[in-house]
Amino acid sequence: FDNRVVACTCLFFANKIEGTKMKLDRLLDFFNYILWKGRRRPRTNSPEFLDFRAKIISTEKRLMEALEFDFTVKRPHKILKNVMLKMFGDQIKTDKTLRNIGVWASNFINDSIKSKLCLTHPSQTIALAALYLAFKHQRFNFDKRFETETPWFTNYGVTLAHLEGAGSEMLKIYENPEKKIMGKDGIPLTREEKEKMKTMSQAEKNRFLQKKWNEKKENREHL
Repeated sequence: FDNRVVACTCLFFANKIEGTKMKLDRLLDFFNYILWKGRRRPRTNSPEFLDFRAKIISTEKRLMEALEFDFTVKRPHKILKNVMLKMFGDQIKTDKTLRNIGVWASNFINDSIKSKLCLTHPSQTIALAALYLAFKHQRFNFDKRFETETPWFTNYGVTLAHLEGAGSEMLKIYENPEKKIMGKDGIPLTREEKEKMKTMSQAEKNRFLQKKWNEKKENREHL
């Protein structure tokens, strides 16, 4: 299969599952804009466009067969919630540190959408990697606190290498602080702040950016 056809078919199929109702022709036009960037892309009534369209429809059937018609999407947010409830139970309601861990882990998952993690790792690995990073950020040692004989993540069929691999991909999102990493409505930084961040460690950058993000949210609430 042509990798371009498979990629576009997956986008079209995901579009159907999520119910976004984008027509195939429009999706193909956007896709061709990327493929033919800098060149004149095929018109929607051209033979080249119609041939590509036919390949998408044909490949969609093969994709459904490959998925064995199982279109269930397991989202990392729900997995994270279930894992934390299993690990901590009702302590989450009363322990501020555990609540902070949950918030940070959720933030890591949200920001990971801007990366390719969802294409390279299962949802469970993404959720556990986010929790692993949140533990690190809050300096929380689960195994020491609960005196476990084996590392906490072994109960979920992953290794430390899995968590560090997925976690490093998540942290790459924050590596260039001069870009608006929070999306199109990101965090504008002054020249002085940008210079200051060049002297920070990665953990300090993350804390600084989170502080700026929280300030921006508070300012919005007062408007």
